[in-house]
Amino acid sequence: MKKLIETLAKYVVGGAIIASLLGYVERYNTVKNNILHHKLLTMESKIDELKNNTLISSHINSASKHLNDVNDSVSKFIDDFIKNIKGTGSSSNYISDSINEFYEFMSTLSTEQLGALAHILAGIFILFCIFSIVSVFYGDKLIVYFNIEKRLPSLARFIQIRRKLQHYYFLLNIILIVVTILYVIYVNLIVFTH
Repeated sequence: MKKLIETLAKYVVGGAIIASLLGYVERYNTVKNNILHHKLLTMESKIDELKNNTLISSHINSASKHLNDVNDSVSKFIDDFIKNIKGTGSSSNYISDSINEFYEFMSTLSTEQLGALAHILAGIFILFCIFSIVSVFYGDKLIVYFNIEKRLPSLARFIQIRRKLQHYYFLLNIILIVVTILYVIYVNLIVFTH
């Protein structure tokens, strides 16, 4: 019986060892499964990144194709523009052709349309003169306000010359405005009397 108990004890101890080993194997499998699961998630995220990179690269390729198309279009436009400017090879021909086209356009306009064009051009010229007058006076106010003459002594001489000529700018622009208005009145009187 002693032998039987020893044998049973061996089996019980062996069973405990086996149970212990099975517990270790089970824990090993759990840890292994967790590691494999983590690796699987990592690989899935990397696959998603690769898909996104593929998507990005396809967008980059598409954008590059569009940029090349735009570049080709701009190059063609510039080449055509240069050819039109050069015309037959001399710039004087282009200028004379442009002047002739302008005269042809002007000859197609009626008297009322020519008068309207003259009024539009006179109005633009008068606005330009008024802007010039305003910029002369407000430019000087800005120079005084920001003390530019003291801050930038290298420009002081230029500012002094500008101030001396300021009155002449004003008079020149007033004279141009008056002459333009008189011309418009003269043209209107001619059109009105005919």
